[in-house]
Amino acid sequence: MQPAMPEQAETLDDIARALVQHRAHSGLVSYAEIASRISAYRQENGTAAHQASVAKTTVYDAFRIGRARIDPDLIADIVRALGADEETTRLWRTRAANAQRTAPTAAPTASETAAVPTAPVTAPAAKPKPTAPPAFIAPALSFRQLLLPAATLMTAAIMINVIGAGAVTFLSLPLYLDMIGTAWAAIALGPWYGAIVGVFSTAASVGVNSHDAIPFVLVNVAGALVWGYGARSFGMARSLRRYLSLNVIVAIVCSLVALPLILLLFSGMTGHEADSVTDALRAIGAPLPLAVFVSDLLTSLTDKLFSGFLALGLLISSASWVPQPPTPTIWSVRD
Repeated sequence: MQPAMPEQAETLDDIARALVQHRAHSGLVSYAEIASRISAYRQENGTAAHQASVAKTTVYDAFRIGRARIDPDLIADIVRALGADEETTRLWRTRAANAQRTAPTAAPTASETAAVPTAPVTAPAAKPKPTAPPAFIAPALSFRQLLLPAATLMTAAIMINVIGAGAVTFLSLPLYLDMIGTAWAAIALGPWYGAIVGVFSTAASVGVNSHDAIPFVLVNVAGALVWGYGARSFGMARSLRRYLSLNVIVAIVCSLVALPLILLLFSGMTGHEADSVTDALRAIGAPLPLAVFVSDLLTSLTDKLFSGFLALGLLISSASWVPQPPTPTIWSVRD
């Protein structure tokens, strides 16, 4: 579907919003795929490989509101990569160039600098008060466009949690493995999506772990909120070091939430493999609350690191069909 060209003058923000709409109409092609198509097209038309390559972050930036300048050629390449014909591509290039030309603080593009001699500057132009652009402008998608990828991911995430919990029970593993899907959903879609996955996963696991699993829905929800807000709001998925720290924080929070449940509802013993560590600590004189907390924390650290990085693999595999988080991440941006 080719968006109609506007009849009135546009700003750079108008171009960005139009690009967001065009990408939505084109099936939410990932930024990586757009960059790959642009590079391939440029090489097919004689541009050297090192000059034809365009970074995914550069493509992403073109969709961002609040820019001071844009590259009309890049805008045209993006539109072409999204399926526009050459006539529409030409119109988009003109459209972007006009918006660039009328931008109050826009710097000239390379092509404009080469074509037009620079006049002597007698007095610096007054700079408008800067405004901080938002980090991400979500595409204006219909409910149905959002529903399918979210529902598919959440269903798969619930199944992964149930399978993981079942594997721990039947194989007597010293882990939990019931929050892999929770981490995936919380980071990919948002913390409360992850919390919903945690609730339904716990309910579905009753057949595997009996009703003893129900109180630990609070642990699953707490982990979802920390993973989701940590990655999406606090930038803790921008590097492997930060992501590692995020998983450690999730482990600590989950153990703090689990401690009163284990003490009050199960008298310190849940029948999990972690009970052996509790017994060992009690044997050397540790008080029960400390023994339970240390035992659960050791197991939780191993489990959340393992689960978090399995979720990272799922994030990589789903990046092409799930809306991206609001900040650059270690699975969506290549250094």
